[in-house]
Amino acid sequence: MLEQSQSIFAYESPRRRDLENLQNWVNNKASVARDETAYLSKPQDLMTMLSPRDDALARLTPLTERLVSGLYTLCKKPRSTVTRDPNLTLLSESRLQRLTRAMVASAVVVLLLVPIIIINALASVSLRMMVIVVASAILITALSTSTNAKTVEVFMSGATYATVLVVFVAGNGVKAT
Repeated sequence: MLEQSQSIFAYESPRRRDLENLQNWVNNKASVARDETAYLSKPQDLMTMLSPRDDALARLTPLTERLVSGLYTLCKKPRSTVTRDPNLTLLSESRLQRLTRAMVASAVVVLLLVPIIIINALASVSLRMMVIVVASAILITALSTSTNAKTVEVFMSGATYATVLVVFVAGNGVKAT
């Protein structure tokens, strides 16, 4: 019985976006009795049977979906070729995943390389060290908020990144001013 309870508690709560989508569908279609959809008003009692493999990607996918839907609206193109319902947006999951991954990759490149470009442009060692502190803080914050990484993993990532930047500063041959 204890193992069953543990397995039940191991399930995650559904994403807010999934609940909103289901609630919007019920409200727009009205084909289901209200008593049968009362569970939607109590999200703390719901669970998801399938957890995303990549939590950070799962958090960013709804943002990408809204962005793509907004672009469709801006360009006045039909949102989906599958349905004629203007309230329903059906986007290809694989394309959405690829677009989200591309956005994440771009953000990571900017997050990691922009400080190096800034450090290279600065002559003052104290300003370079400030850039290292700020860049490391931003990286650690991004890792902490967007992933389920353990504290030690976040610490090691931040320390490694700061070390690489310090070595870059030291290897650049700029004398202290």
